[in-house]
Amino acid sequence: MFRNILHGALLATIMGIITAACDHKAAPAPAPAPVPASTPAPPPPNLASAKVNVVGLWSDSENNILFVSVRNMGLFASMDGGRTWQERSAGIRDPKKAVFSFAADPKRGILYGAGNDGVYVSTNKGQDWTRWSEGLPFEGSLLRALVRRLAVDPASGNVYGLVSQDGFGVWKRGLGDDKWAAVGEHLTGAALATDLAWSATEGCLYVSSGFAPVIPLDSFKPEVGVMRVVPRKDKHEWKIMAPPPGIKDTHAQCVAVETSGKLYSCFTDGLWESTGGSWTRTISVEQPYLAVLDSATAGRMAVVANDGVHVRENGGAAWKMAARNWPEGAELNSVVFYKGRLFLGTNAGLFSSPDLGATWVREDLAAKDGKTSF
Repeated sequence: MFRNILHGALLATIMGIITAACDHKAAPAPAPAPVPASTPAPPPPNLASAKVNVVGLWSDSENNILFVSVRNMGLFASMDGGRTWQERSAGIRDPKKAVFSFAADPKRGILYGAGNDGVYVSTNKGQDWTRWSEGLPFEGSLLRALVRRLAVDPASGNVYGLVSQDGFGVWKRGLGDDKWAAVGEHLTGAALATDLAWSATEGCLYVSSGFAPVIPLDSFKPEVGVMRVVPRKDKHEWKIMAPPPGIKDTHAQCVAVETSGKLYSCFTDGLWESTGGSWTRTISVEQPYLAVLDSATAGRMAVVANDGVHVRENGGAAWKMAARNWPEGAELNSVVFYKGRLFLGTNAGLFSSPDLGATWVREDLAAKDGKTSF
């Protein structure tokens, strides 16, 4: 009997296993992981916005390109007089870092750009940029040297930069040099370089300078004004120029040099010009801080001062005050001539004038004519 019970139990167990196996359903395969939705591309910068802050302008007459640098947005270029624009920030480490200054070496086909992320160089009309900041103050650290101005010696290819760290001095780098080196030993203490320009006629660099207002000057006043810097084999020879006659404040805000060699500089009481070291006041205006020449038209010039923009045509003595069609209180950051038009960069957008300042149009930096821009 026990044997029959054991046999029956064994048989039931076997049959139970078989039944369970037959009734077992395979576990469903795990559902595939959901495919994440593609991240939408960020919208193009709204360059038609009134918040556009144009901090740099450059007219490359050799290649017929107008460059516009927009703070927190990048670098853009137009080759059709401003009708369409393309972004030209490739290679720039942080395109949102502003480019304040440009300089070209047409003989070698090189374009330089500088700002608050150092210096960059391009050999293809600004389509791509390569960092060129080795040796500048703070390079390799979290801080960055602010390079406010650039100038090129077309004969040697040497590049000069106005660096707003380490004494606001002047630095130089040759095409074969592996890094920048300071050449502004004369600018020490409270003296601050404010602008620089190369004179191809004289083969020298002109540097304007002032002093830091935060430093007490009761017992010390640095030698400031316009300095003539002549490159020598192993050093640069600095010489302060005699100031314009009758002025008390020798602080010089900017310099510009015509192809003829005539020098211009902004002092607190107006724009002065110098030929052979003798100064003559060109226009009496309060606190001018920008002076720009039209490379395509001899004698044509624009000066930006506290009261607005002043324009001179063909080297004549008569200056005219440009109309003020930009928003009240807008900061005037940069100005340039391009294809007979005057372009003005402000913290309220880009403006252009077809009649040297009589009328202004606010430029729409968005895509136009159905073309793909940026």
